[in-house]
Amino acid sequence: MESPSNPIKIGVTGHRYLDNEFDLKKQILRVLSVEIPKLFNNNSNFIDSSYLCILTPLAEGADRLVAESILEYNDRSYLEAVLPLPLQHYKKTFNNPDDYRFVNLLNKAKSVKLIRNESESISNIENFSETDFTINNNTFLNRAFEEAGRHIANHCDVLLALWDGKRSNLMGGTSAIVEYAFSISKPVIIISTKFPYKITISKANMK
Repeated sequence: MESPSNPIKIGVTGHRYLDNEFDLKKQILRVLSVEIPKLFNNNSNFIDSSYLCILTPLAEGADRLVAESILEYNDRSYLEAVLPLPLQHYKKTFNNPDDYRFVNLLNKAKSVKLIRNESESISNIENFSETDFTINNNTFLNRAFEEAGRHIANHCDVLLALWDGKRSNLMGGTSAIVEYAFSISKPVIIISTKFPYKITISKANMK
């Protein structure tokens, strides 16, 4: 498929662990069919809101669910992967490094951008133990995820976040990326990961 010069770029952030992907997918499809057209159909910068580009790190959970949902919903959509680390290191942060969903989506990506290159990663990761690849307690990994999330927020037209709404001080976490998007006045669509999975649309800073 030949991509248009001005697709709507949907950035993705969200939690790695989701309780109910079935109902969340319903809300993602509502965002695509109702909320995205509302935001962009009257914007002269976008000729056709049916052309969608997905910017995502393809982490477990929200990243993959949103990417799969958009690609399934819209055959004129395409994927641009933004990986915080080189592949061999990034996969070690997954519960299942060879997860078929990740492999399938990565193979479909039109492009892959690395936030941290090989030499940077090797110098910081070469002595890591397996437990060092736990994101919650590793500053190097958290910083790489923060940079990937900010890159996505900077380059998307709207950020779609699957978020429980809880603020967190975790660098590179969903809360941090949502707050960053608000700080640069980026349109943000939040799907709550808690029942009833409310959709919230905002362009203003969180108060």
